[in-house]
Amino acid sequence: MSKIEIDRAACTKCASCVEVCPREFLRADADGFPEARVGVKPGCNDCGHCLSVCPHGALVLNGLSAWECEGVEQVQPLGPQAVEHLVKGRRSVRAFREQPVPRETIEWLFDVARWAPSAMNAQPVCWIVLDGREKVHALGGLMADWMRTEGRFPELVEAWDRGVDRIFRNAPHLLVAHALHEGFDLTVGDTVPDSALGNPMVDCAIAVATVEIAAHAVGVGACWAGFFMLAARAGAPLLGTLSLPEGHGVFAALMLGLPRYQHRTVPPRRESRVTWM
Repeated sequence: MSKIEIDRAACTKCASCVEVCPREFLRADADGFPEARVGVKPGCNDCGHCLSVCPHGALVLNGLSAWECEGVEQVQPLGPQAVEHLVKGRRSVRAFREQPVPRETIEWLFDVARWAPSAMNAQPVCWIVLDGREKVHALGGLMADWMRTEGRFPELVEAWDRGVDRIFRNAPHLLVAHALHEGFDLTVGDTVPDSALGNPMVDCAIAVATVEIAAHAVGVGACWAGFFMLAARAGAPLLGTLSLPEGHGVFAALMLGLPRYQHRTVPPRRESRVTWM
């Protein structure tokens, strides 16, 4: 159970912590000080908004004070032009160099993705890394066999038989995002009402998208492994090779490697289609 403590000597009763609480777990008491509501459901989800927004450090969450957290001012924000350039310059990379991505770089990507948002702050995302072209290629072979058996994507199977990998594109790494799927229908991608797990498919997708854009920022190429995800949603037996924890499902996957080619222009895109209400 979450434990919230209020230092009344430091608290100014500004109520900022009460207003940002997403679940109305905090409220003002008779004296105007914030207090945690006891026995209410849903309870605190440990998002830390109250801790983060308090201007006087008057709140302690699960033994952690604001003074022990990294300050936002220490993280230099990107300007609008830099963000636009980062997003515009991202490409889905399908041609990779022979050398792998340094492990410390991949670990940094996962560390960044820890701060990606998740429903109800459930933070359900777990990762499996196929580390090495041989391992990814072996899974590609199982994918080709599954496609052959199911009569799907014959052009990919034909290319595989010719020694051309159009499934994983000879990527040196495959990152697989998985999460507990109890209460989640893997075939239709939907969560049962009031699931305590939030939405694992969306959470994994956001985490993978975060990894993808962070990878581009450090010169690493990435591409969503769509064919693999079709097999995952179909419950292909090849998933058994991943040794997923019991009750876990695969919700997103990303091919990763150093780009073989440099993109020098920004391809055009359709204008945004927006309806203002």
